[in-house]
Parts: sequence; structure tokens; C-alpha cells
Amino acid sequence: MAKRVIAGGAWVGVKVNGKLVAMASGASYNEDFQVQPANVINHLGPISYDSQGYSCTLTLDLLVARDKQEVLDLIPTRSQVKKDGKMPENIVEFVDTADNKVINAFEGVVLNTDSKSIQPNTYVTANLAFSSTERTV
Repeated sequence: MAKRVIAGGAWVGVKVNGKLVAMASGASYNEDFQVQPANVINHLGPISYDSQGYSCTLTLDLLVARDKQEVLDLIPTRSQVKKDGKMPENIVEFVDTADNKVINAFEGVVLNTDSKSIQPNTYVTANLAFSSTERTV
């Protein structure tokens, strides 16, 4: 018999450094290649587009942890960041819960923001936003 039952729609598994740590009702990412048009005189429209930079952000909505401590390990305290001088980097994967296949994978992932919600008669949930250096899948 299962310890927990989560019902009510599609969920995505969240793996961190190869270990399944949570389920999320919403998982999304946004890549920005910061493209700049190359315009020349006497030419109608740009002749090419050049990438001037790159950014990638991940958002996990209504995150339910498999084990509270595993998710807390992802969220450093201010004193840890101050002591280390940087955020810890992780590998994060979005996993299809039906067949356990990786949907998307990201490297160099650091936490941007986190918030938690505690409601009566429900799980403690978190909403997390991350930055990543690269989407690999």
C-alpha cells in the first residue's frame, strides 16, 4: 500500500543530481538567446541575427517533496551562501511519471527564489525558481 496518494491531474517528477526528490504540478523553463538583428545601411531588414547572450530559467509550481530534507538541501540559508560566496550548482531533470523518461535536463542550476505554502489538510508545497547555465535535453 502506498504511503501517499496524489490525485488531480498530471504531475512531473523532479530529479536533482540523479535522485528523484519531488513531484510538481507545473514545471516550465524559459530560454532567452538574446538575439540582436544585424542591420546594414540601404538594406530593408536585418541581414542576420546574432546571439548576444544566453539565459535559462526554470520554474517548479506546487512542488511536493518525497522527503522534506532532500528539498531543504536544495535551498541554502543566507548564512551558507554568505560563507561559501556562491550558490551550490545542481543538475535538475524533469521526468515523465508515466514512463520515467527524462523530458528536460539542465546543468549549472542555482536557486533564484523559493516560497512555501502551508494549508490545512494538505501537503506543504513549495514554488521554486532557478537559473541554469545550459539546457542539455
